[in-house]
Amino acid sequence: MTDLFRRKFWQIDQPFEFIIPAALGFGIYFSTLPLLLIALYWRYSSAAKVKPHNPMRQVIAKTQFLTFFLVLSLFFGCYWGLYIPYQPQTYVLPRSHFPMLVALSMLGSIWVLELKDAARFIQFIWLFCLGTLLFCLITIGASVALEPPPYYGRLIYILSTQVFSIRSYVNSPGVSNLLCFFPIVFMASLLLNPLQRPKGFWVLGITGFFLSLCAAIIINQRSYFLVTLLIEPILVGIFLALQRSWRAVAGIIIALACYPGLWLANSILPNSPWNRPLNGGLMHDGRFQMLSYWFKHLIQDPFTRIEVGPAPLNMYPWFHNFFADIHRLSGFWALVAAALLISYIFYRLILLIRIDRSMGFFLLAIAIPMFLIMNTSIVPEGERQPFLLLIFIGVICEKFLTLYKKNSVAT
Repeated sequence: MTDLFRRKFWQIDQPFEFIIPAALGFGIYFSTLPLLLIALYWRYSSAAKVKPHNPMRQVIAKTQFLTFFLVLSLFFGCYWGLYIPYQPQTYVLPRSHFPMLVALSMLGSIWVLELKDAARFIQFIWLFCLGTLLFCLITIGASVALEPPPYYGRLIYILSTQVFSIRSYVNSPGVSNLLCFFPIVFMASLLLNPLQRPKGFWVLGITGFFLSLCAAIIINQRSYFLVTLLIEPILVGIFLALQRSWRAVAGIIIALACYPGLWLANSILPNSPWNRPLNGGLMHDGRFQMLSYWFKHLIQDPFTRIEVGPAPLNMYPWFHNFFADIHRLSGFWALVAAALLISYIFYRLILLIRIDRSMGFFLLAIAIPMFLIMNTSIVPEGERQPFLLLIFIGVICEKFLTLYKKNSVAT
């Protein structure tokens, strides 16, 4: 009877393991939150029928996760507790965004925490990034169908209820950042054992990569090309070399050697997105100027909040940097809490590499570009997917370290 119930439980529980990560990546947060609550209730109540336990006691008993959740809670407390914006009528996000971010981070982390094996962790990340890709493709497709070019700052927000009347728009650099997710996880999966890769890996991966590249060319944003075609291949190539996977390394080198042809093709495009980082030199790039301006004031007077600058860039409402915007809105201690959270995740990833190189390199090859993307993003409740994915990677890392510790004690 117990075995029969377990089989039925898996049949009902399995769709949640597909729907939840895809919905989180897609960004349907107001629907995902109740879905998460239902899924967690079903998982704990159903498991209790097989093996009675107190769900809250079980979560609290996992003491190895307390440090991670305490650091995460410290960040949320400092960031929101010290949140004092300068011009609330201009660029404060809706008040519902922050509670939604906290709820998704905590409940999503508990959901990931209860996944049982490496295959389901990899599947979670793969589906999360697939959901993000679908959001980007539908957004760009709807914009091409309903709006004339150019699309900078003019991409239709497909989650709005007024797509065909009074439209809402999303910023194209943010969508370009999200387009990077699926190619990143596809290339990072080369670091895994072939048996660990998701089903349909090559067909779905190559198709998704091609579609994301076509979409990136349409919206013409440099971040996609830098992260997807330069930073991530080099990163994966280094990790493959450390794993001594020389054939895969040779494939990466051959792909990078084809870039002169890509630069030639780029010259045909009207706006030449791959040349944009060099226009006027790095020191004259707007993002770099804002980052330098913030860092200079941070060193001079870290406890004084700072507006976006320098002129004429002070017309923008954000620094477009995760750390700079947190410091600007919530002050120095919130910045320290954010740095502590990110540093702790990367510290645990390094520990994981020492015991499981394949999984450690896979997670690190995703976490590093997520960190770089966050350095071109605004505050976490404004662009949630990079932050959420990095948090979930931290939870997965903690789970693997715990399993290794238990196995070491058992032997």
